[in-house]
Amino acid sequence: MNHVVHSNGSVQNLNGVLEEKLDELRALIGKAEGDPLRIVGIGAGAWGSVFTALLQESYGHLRDKVLIRIWRRPGRSVDRATAEHLFEVINSREDVLRRLIRRCAYLKYVEARLGDRILHADVILKDGFCLNMIDTPLCPLKVVTNLQEAVWDADIVINGLPSTETREVFEEISRYWKERITMPIIISLAKGVEAELEPEPRIITPTQMINRATGVPMENILYLEDLISQIYNKEYANARICGAEKWRKPLAKFLRQPHFVVWDNGDLVTHEVMGGLKNVYAIGAGMVAALTNESATSKSVYFAHCTSEMIFITHLLTEEPEKLAGPLLADTYVTLLKGRNAWYGQKLAKGELSLEMGDSIKGKGMIQGVSAVKAFYELLSQSSISLLHPDKNKPVAPVELCPILKMLYRILITREFTVQAILQALRDETMNDPRDRIEIAQTHVFYRPALLGSLALGLDSSATGRGLMSINKKRRSKQQFLRSRRDRQKPRENQKMSLVDYASSSDEDATDNIEEEEEEEEEEEEPKPQNEPQVTKPQNKLSSGLSLSRPQVAGPSLLPSISKLPDASMLLNTPTVGLDGSGSDHALRVSAAMAENASRKRELNAGSSRSGKVARGNLVANKNVPDTGGGLLVPPQLKGRSNVVTEDIGKLFVRRHAEPSSH
Repeated sequence: MNHVVHSNGSVQNLNGVLEEKLDELRALIGKAEGDPLRIVGIGAGAWGSVFTALLQESYGHLRDKVLIRIWRRPGRSVDRATAEHLFEVINSREDVLRRLIRRCAYLKYVEARLGDRILHADVILKDGFCLNMIDTPLCPLKVVTNLQEAVWDADIVINGLPSTETREVFEEISRYWKERITMPIIISLAKGVEAELEPEPRIITPTQMINRATGVPMENILYLEDLISQIYNKEYANARICGAEKWRKPLAKFLRQPHFVVWDNGDLVTHEVMGGLKNVYAIGAGMVAALTNESATSKSVYFAHCTSEMIFITHLLTEEPEKLAGPLLADTYVTLLKGRNAWYGQKLAKGELSLEMGDSIKGKGMIQGVSAVKAFYELLSQSSISLLHPDKNKPVAPVELCPILKMLYRILITREFTVQAILQALRDETMNDPRDRIEIAQTHVFYRPALLGSLALGLDSSATGRGLMSINKKRRSKQQFLRSRRDRQKPRENQKMSLVDYASSSDEDATDNIEEEEEEEEEEEEPKPQNEPQVTKPQNKLSSGLSLSRPQVAGPSLLPSISKLPDASMLLNTPTVGLDGSGSDHALRVSAAMAENASRKRELNAGSSRSGKVARGNLVANKNVPDTGGGLLVPPQLKGRSNVVTEDIGKLFVRRHAEPSSH
């Protein structure tokens, strides 16, 4: 049972309040009765594990309404020294000891302490022990080591991965979401950024990485400020969740607890960039603290300079950045005072760690500030985004106005200077007053939209994995548009089919027709004048037989010479007049056919004066309508084709019933 004790001694039962908040979120997402809300944490670092444990402790007892799990990679073993320390932590906490005994899980830690057993990170996480935070036991968690099993039906995904791993893992996740009808909500806890220098320099934040990798719309991706392990121990804290209003407000209410106040904010860019910047300057803060023996004065000077640089950089990335105040300032302050990046800077200054050990430290995880130093420096040193220096009155790269960032890059990345050089940067007499840097940022138009790459650019790159749904929609609409146009034109083309099908003679022509249609996809089809000859390329399929049907409304004559020819079918269908098959029979047949042809021409000329458009419902769908001009059969020789020798002349013509003469 969850209770909170107030100063007046009254006890308030929170179960009803928690269930009400859960029901509101379930209704908003559209969960049916009996279908639990599925929340999955991706990544089991310190912050990801703490956040998942907070949710499990608050809502885990409502098993029929919510299912909370966490994914981490399998196979990570726990070394002997860590196992010994873990055993000491277990024995120092009576509640933890009793819990393990009750779950029949204590014996394995005894065996690991004696060296008789090797523990694995995913196994101890089930008992509530995060490998990066052994000293702070959490509640037991439901751990999944198969990524597909963890995420394929998740409603809310918590990204607890470092920024350096976010892109890779979510590209894999996108393969499991290809068949999803609805997109999940993603809350990113990742800190750090990446820089892209080609084709234009810009910075990529973790939420943009997720958007690019999965195609999940940006309104479904939120960012939550960093928290530390003390929050799990009920120390008071506050934070902001940033993103689209549709989800940030209900999620802020869902996450809020008596000791943990969550506000919502719409400025995703500033908070996410600050999340990366604070780790950059936290390393320097740790160095200054260690080198000055925790001098409060030195740390305050450093704090003033680094926050002014952070404000300056955010003005480059967003037009109206959120002011460094409230939870944003509190998060920055606590990170500079205490956190893994500040701890890393202290250890470097004391000589207990070296740069050769890399930025992944055993027992602490990834030091994300190191990669962020490189990303921000490379981005802000590009000459293509130079700005006018307010004092020197000449164009300079933005990094020239950030001396602390420059020095951290030379210490951590190029290693030109030792750690002690950070103090020299603070004591540089040419350094501007921090207030001047802030005033410069606020009074000059330094905003460079391309630096962040607009969210649209982030969306365009989602072809990896599933791809962005809106872009795919446009592509599908384009294909449907072309397909419908081809379907509409098929009957019209069928009316112009050649009398004889030529095998393989029009394969290339058909391809050309499709390409021409794609080039003109945005233009409306214009009807051609009736008096212009229309030559349509034959179909690429052989007809199985000649059709006996013909269009109800025939077009005008194609060529002047064609109108002088009698209808060949008339010659075949005219009754025999003469006797003994004499030559007079042939003359009579020809004269009768010519008379019938003249009558038909008069009817055609009268019909062609009306509208030349043919109703779609009257079009013949058969692909084998013979090529005719003015209702007359057109031999292929008159169409420019080479003569074709056939055994049976009857195959060249369509046999049809003679229409009654008007005479």
